[in-house]
Amino acid sequence: MKKKRIAYLVLILFSGLFLFSCKKSPQGEEGPVGKDAPLLRGSIIGFVKNYDGYGNQIFDASGFSVTIKGDTTAVAQTNAAGRYKFENIQTGLYSLSYAKVGYDTSRIYAVQFLGGAAPKLAPEKQVFHISPIGITSIKLINNNTVELKLENAIANKSALINLAYSTKNSVSINGNDYIQSRYVTTLIDPNNTYTLNLNYPDGKFPSGTKVYIKAYVSPHYASFEMQQDGSAKYLSYSRKSSDVIEITIP
Repeated sequence: MKKKRIAYLVLILFSGLFLFSCKKSPQGEEGPVGKDAPLLRGSIIGFVKNYDGYGNQIFDASGFSVTIKGDTTAVAQTNAAGRYKFENIQTGLYSLSYAKVGYDTSRIYAVQFLGGAAPKLAPEKQVFHISPIGITSIKLINNNTVELKLENAIANKSALINLAYSTKNSVSINGNDYIQSRYVTTLIDPNNTYTLNLNYPDGKFPSGTKVYIKAYVSPHYASFEMQQDGSAKYLSYSRKSSDVIEITIP
């Protein structure tokens, strides 16, 4: 009988403790949300990969000025490994730009940063030195072929020839024009003369259309970037482009 009484008292004691532990603890006031919520801050780390005007990687990527713009604006410099870092950046949507003498300024758009303790790794950026290869002349051989003469080409190195087509004589590699790109390997040729077949896109230029063509040299296919409006911007192309030639689509 005594054991039953002790067991009953123990049961009552544990039941009381259980009910006490289930009582709801008082809560503090809820913090602000949405645009009034506190902004987190943190760090952004990124890397630049550097190439010369012939498309060869340069393993010293120091000296690039990287600018971040958005809710915060700051500038950082790359070290030899191409590394840069921004600290104390608040939550927001940012763009990054990369600049150095001899290079076209390039950008990365819409980098979403949430802040917090862990640094965010920005997308790696490839940058290309402006191509030293110039085009000294362009000649129409027939309605399907042009002949180009290059300068500063290096034997057995590739160059990217870009032909811009337009129905306006203000044709430009960065206009709303059709671009035909083709790699050529520069051979040991003192004249550096190359012939390229013209590629007319189906339906864009009907037969009989007068079309203007201008040639540019770039170091690599990757030396362009997509803009926020969906267009492509070509970078690092040689500033010595060809004259404009005129053809009639056969």
